[in-house]
Amino acid sequence: MNQVIFLYGLPASGKLTMATRLVAEDAKNGVYHTKLADNHYFHDFVRPFIGSHGGVDEYWNSVGLIQKEFMKILGNFYPKDKPVRYIFTGVIVSDSDSFLIDSLQNLAIKIGGEFIPIGLVPKLDVMKSRCSAESRKERGKLHSAEKYTTIFGTDNNRKPLEFSHPNQLLINNSNMTEDETFQTIRQHLASKQDLNALEQSQARLSRPTGERQ
Repeated sequence: MNQVIFLYGLPASGKLTMATRLVAEDAKNGVYHTKLADNHYFHDFVRPFIGSHGGVDEYWNSVGLIQKEFMKILGNFYPKDKPVRYIFTGVIVSDSDSFLIDSLQNLAIKIGGEFIPIGLVPKLDVMKSRCSAESRKERGKLHSAEKYTTIFGTDNNRKPLEFSHPNQLLINNSNMTEDETFQTIRQHLASKQDLNALEQSQARLSRPTGERQ
């Protein structure tokens, strides 16, 4: 079955790291057409054109508009020869970000797939320590612990926007290695595949004999 995976969390929670590992693994096994839409792709498109010329609201509204339109396009044009796995990353912190969840769920419905949200929720001090990595600076990401505190405060239990979904997985990866976090995600996705296979098998068995394929 097609999948729309949403890896979300605050900056430096490990979203892109996990997403790129999923893409690399899928490239090896060849089961899915796997494509990654990192949230910074959309920022990279908007920033050169708006940047400091527009206000904060104009910037974020532009990013959101492009994300929504992009998902509509994906819903109309996607490979049909084997299952599709679209992996999105994103930061959701307030109700105004809920459009992203709705758009991803609509995309999953449009392509006849499942929406699987995976939240990475390490402690705030862990994310602040990670955000100073040189790779983040090179990529134009938030890379100052001081600025991190200004934006997200000092509550060590600060989490992204809370929502619920039957396919949701939340991981506190504060004290987990990268491999441990990745294996937890893999097991969750594998359980969804196993459940889909079981449901399809039961559906075939429930048909009258003459209808089985």
